[in-house]
Amino acid sequence: MEKTLGIDNELILYIRGFSKESPHLKKIRNDNISHPQTKMFITPEQVSFITFLIRSKKPSLIIEIGTFLGYSAVAMADAMPENCRIITIEKNETNAETAKSYFADYGYSDKVNLLCGKASDVLNDLSKDYLSEAGIIFIDADKKGYIDYYEKSIKLLEKGGIIIADNVLFYGNVADESDKSQTTEAIRNFNNHVFSDERVNACIVPIGDGLLLAEKK
Repeated sequence: MEKTLGIDNELILYIRGFSKESPHLKKIRNDNISHPQTKMFITPEQVSFITFLIRSKKPSLIIEIGTFLGYSAVAMADAMPENCRIITIEKNETNAETAKSYFADYGYSDKVNLLCGKASDVLNDLSKDYLSEAGIIFIDADKKGYIDYYEKSIKLLEKGGIIIADNVLFYGNVADESDKSQTTEAIRNFNNHVFSDERVNACIVPIGDGLLLAEKK
């Protein structure tokens, strides 16, 4: 097997030297430094990668599944073109209220529409009005629901649109054959599902906890 580059902490810090957080994102991270789930924020290098895609593709609609505290939605809003809007979905009402406060603080309330509810149900509702309209869909929610979210997202995605899914390497556990935990198996099943789907071109980018990209043919 050909050797590939290992990413240790020193190299991560080097990469992050070119992936600086905006003041908006720094404030969200610093405000919530004691939150027990801040590891759910995407990493600065993932922000750079996703916002690069947004600036390149210039979508008119972005859908996010899993708002959490609004960090990634704000990152995408910072990069989106003038005519773009974001629909973001969050089932936790407390998290949703926190995210809304940041959207208001940064002037994105009119551009970012947060829908509170179960992602599967909200996606069903969106399919009534937004079939084949989204340019980018970002999935970063409960891993056991990924295949369901993916299938519903495909219907909302325009031709040439991109689905981005986070945590597809799951701390490297997907490569550990002895790990039979439900979440790890769910991620493995999701990766296999996407890569066997002839409707898309797919790849995995090993930054952060792993991003899967699927472009609709």
